[in-house]
Amino acid sequence: MRLVMDWYYLRLLITVTPRQVVVRPPLPSSGAPAAPAGDLVGAAQLARFPTAVLAARDASGAPVLARTRPVPTGEGFAVDVPADCPAAPGPAALLVHRHDERLNHMHNALVRGELRADGTGRVLVPGKVVEPMGSGRVSDAVSVLRSTRRATDRYLSRRGLPRPEVRWAEFRALAQDARRS
Repeated sequence: MRLVMDWYYLRLLITVTPRQVVVRPPLPSSGAPAAPAGDLVGAAQLARFPTAVLAARDASGAPVLARTRPVPTGEGFAVDVPADCPAAPGPAALLVHRHDERLNHMHNALVRGELRADGTGRVLVPGKVVEPMGSGRVSDAVSVLRSTRRATDRYLSRRGLPRPEVRWAEFRALAQDARRS
């Protein structure tokens, strides 16, 4: 798989220094996911999951995350944002995903939109659905691998950058260390 997955290892080094870590208890079990709401963008994708992760920004632009249960409304998805999550109105998304214990049969979807305050709380007004892994079928995964490799090639070409060498020996050493511990 290294021939078709080297793009996955071509990463920019980004150092993040957290200013705050918030640990919340899991949401109580609620049973089945909400029913889809008509033609609402993303309703079918979100309806397959009991919860989603809301990704938004605080007033300073820093990212904030919170697990929530999106509830379809006429305008979008009502989201219950915890009091300690300072999600500000603006661009936001709801992420859902699943896979089996071997990380196979992956499916994920991102419902992008705008977080708005309404009279009773917050609503994510959806604008677009991104489903990078599709249905979880092998053909979808192959399609993602091909398109991602082409996107990587275009990125490097536009910037006149050579394809970086992936230091596979270092990755193998990390994997061996992980197996030992």
